Amino acid sequence: VKRLLGKVQEQWESAETLRMLPAYVRSFFEDAAPLLGYRINGDIEATFKLSGCSASVQNAIDGYPSQLRDRLTFSREIALPVGSEKPEAIFLHPGEPIFDAIRSRFLEKFNAEGDRGAVYFDSQTDEPYLFYLARISVIQQADGKPHVLDEMLVGIKRFADGRCEETPAHLLLTLIPRTAQHSMPATLSAEWINRADETQPVKNFVRANIGNPKLSDIRDMLQSEVDEKKEQIKISFRLRQAELLKQRLNLKKDVAKGIPAAKTKLNNCDQEIKALPKKRAEAEANLIREIEGIQLGSIDVYVRAFVTMSLTEDIPAKTLRDAEAIAIKTAMEYEHDRGAEVKDVSNPSLKKGFDLQSRHPNGEVRYIEVKGRTGITSVELTANEWRQAANHGDRYWLYIVYHCETEPQLRRCQDPFETLTEKATGSIRINAGDIMRNSDV
Repeated sequence: VKRLLGKVQEQWESAETLRMLPAYVRSFFEDAAPLLGYRINGDIEATFKLSGCSASVQNAIDGYPSQLRDRLTFSREIALPVGSEKPEAIFLHPGEPIFDAIRSRFLEKFNAEGDRGAVYFDSQTDEPYLFYLARISVIQQADGKPHVLDEMLVGIKRFADGRCEETPAHLLLTLIPRTAQHSMPATLSAEWINRADETQPVKNFVRANIGNPKLSDIRDMLQSEVDEKKEQIKISFRLRQAELLKQRLNLKKDVAKGIPAAKTKLNNCDQEIKALPKKRAEAEANLIREIEGIQLGSIDVYVRAFVTMSLTEDIPAKTLRDAEAIAIKTAMEYEHDRGAEVKDVSNPSLKKGFDLQSRHPNGEVRYIEVKGRTGITSVELTANEWRQAANHGDRYWLYIVYHCETEPQLRRCQDPFETLTEKATGSIRINAGDIMRNSDV
């Protein structure tokens, strides 16, 4: 039981940190609403309402009870307080109708901006690549109309040799955007610009590696339920047959008594009994047709960006990676010495917003972002890391290891979102002095 509970806890924590947590949702919402012309009225820290919305968003709002429509929130606790059986506000999150309607409207309105593209820097890559944001849906044809069963927003990397890789949709949040302070990277050639417009290879990859497996999963799930549904149909038709046979017996008595219209009703009853086997067969055939009617919808590409190696502080990328590796090792040794179970989640593909997940003997969980430096200099947190700091509060720690090339020195800062000064540079820059004043050795 202990082992199973531990597995459940591990899965929960993984899902909790990979999904779009409130800080991400709120950040997108605050940026998107004014661009769409929507007005936020109220306290965004608590509850608020929207006005000036498009028809699709207003329809989503109107789908809720009237007493909740003016009470939107990014807090699950406010939406459903402990002990409350009914929601007291609408919790905005991916998958919730209002949020999804706003996201869809934003993608539609600013599709041209995404198509125009942008340039980003990635300190974790050894080669440039193109990033695409794509959406694919699984639909079911019913009553002549497509109904969306599932929808996925995915990120795709495409490299110079043509290979594609799936990556988190929020990848660009974890990178540093090019600004006027950066010169145009030499790696951005006309060939890359032309390749960016070639979206068909990306769509083919999304269909083959993401869409088709998802389609198969849904079909397999529905197929596994067919026998159970057939049994339910059989029981339902047997009950109807028993009900009709009882009616038939009573109607025969009414006919014998000469009750008006009883004979007509008896004929109708006989016809329905006779038609039951055909109707049952049709109902069972519909189960198969429903599965066969499930298919992939269109694949839409909304965003494209050129991503190249980071020019941070003009330090060679290999030197930065070496320092980071030493820093990770130093931080893990520190945690292990205190009896903690430590998991390295620094793989760039995970984009968790921290490097280590540590569980101490007293049950304390730490989400640790590790930074390695060759001297004593400022450090930068990506937007993704900063939002994870906001999400996790005092469970989020920043471990900075200075002098990685000589004698590594570890400094630890708890809850950097609250305790450290930020200086935005496309990411979040924290000065060495602030780290020294607000950290433990």
